[in-house]
Amino acid sequence: MISVTRAEVCAVACAELFRDAGEIMVSPMTTIVQIGARLARLTFSPDIVLSDGEARLIADTPAIGAPAAIEGWMPFGRVFE
Repeated sequence: MISVTRAEVCAVACAELFRDAGEIMVSPMTTIVQIGARLARLTFSPDIVLSDGEARLIADTPAIGAPAAIEGWMPFGRVFE
């Protein structure tokens, strides 16, 4: 039997939140949510627009801690325009 950690279950649960969400901006602030959002983008929701959790949109889906290609600038104030 395969053992699954609580963190893995939480990451998949976060990914499921974005299933078939279409083109939405996701700004994950914690590691588990970052993993979930990136998992969703790589598997069943490729139209997700990811931020780095601060003010930049990332073009690719890098591993946590790896450098990301920057696609655009999205400071907090512009989110509500």
